Amino acid sequence: MLQLSLQVSSIHTCGASILNENWALTAAHCVKWYNASSITLYAGSIYLSSGGTTHNVSEIIIHENYDGSDSLVNDIAVLKVSNPFQIDGVDVKPISLPPPDQNPPDGMLAEVIGWGELGEHGDSSDTLQKVNLAIINQAECRRIYVAEQEHVYDSQICAGLPVGIGGSCRGDDGGPLIVEGNVVGLVSWSYHCALPEYPTVYTRVPVYVDWIKQNTGV
Repeated sequence: MLQLSLQVSSIHTCGASILNENWALTAAHCVKWYNASSITLYAGSIYLSSGGTTHNVSEIIIHENYDGSDSLVNDIAVLKVSNPFQIDGVDVKPISLPPPDQNPPDGMLAEVIGWGELGEHGDSSDTLQKVNLAIINQAECRRIYVAEQEHVYDSQICAGLPVGIGGSCRGDDGGPLIVEGNVVGLVSWSYHCALPEYPTVYTRVPVYVDWIKQNTGV
C-alpha cells in the first residue's frame, strides 16, 4: 500500500505517499506550520487504528515558491523519515511518479484515496476509502473558480464527479490522485467538499517531477 497517514500529535491530519524507503510526498499546506518532530507517518495498514507502523519525520522540504495566499500554488512538499519504510511491494510500496509531460485528457478516469471526512462536516473514516473521479477540463475549472475569486493555475489539475456526491474531503489533503498507476495530483483545495459543481483542485505532479527527484534522489 502506497498511502500514508500524516499525523500531528498522533492525530490523522492529511494523506501522503511513499516515494522510497526514506521519503514521502504530500502537500505543502499540510506541513507548513509544523516542526518535523511533531509529524509522524503511519504506513502499512488500511486501518488507522491497527496494523500499521509509525515513522518519525526528520526533515521537511517545502517548494520554495509555495504561496498559501494565492490558491495554494506550488502546494507540494517532501518529507524524510528517520526510521525507513519497510518496503515489501505489497503492504508497503512506493507510488509511481508520472513522466514530466503526462497530461491526462479531459474525462480520464482517476482515483483518489484517503481517510478524510465522509462528506461535508462528516466523520473521518478509520478505513482507507477510494473513489473514482474524472479529470475536469482546465478552462471549465478556471471558470468555476473565477466566480469564487480563486485562481486555477497551469501547475494545478482538477478532478471531480459531474453528477452526484463524491471526491476528496478534509483529511484527504496531500493524498494522491492516480491515473493509470501514476500519481498525477496531490489533493490541494476545493470549495466546500466533494460537491459536483466544484471540482477539487490538485497540485499537478508531472510539473514537479524534477523538483521531487532533485530533493530526494528518487
